Amino acid sequence: MIRLTLDRTDFHASLGPQLYGMDIRTPADFLIEQRLKGSI
Repeated sequence: MIRLTLDRTDFHASLGPQLYGMDIRTPADFLIEQRLKGSI
């Protein structure tokens, strides 16, 4: 599961790239990943 947030500073700096096993991404990062996978 992926959680999207614009608050990269608080989440990534304090908690890292995951929270309770869920990946934390910005909307832009999510869209880029989906594009590279060919999903969109």
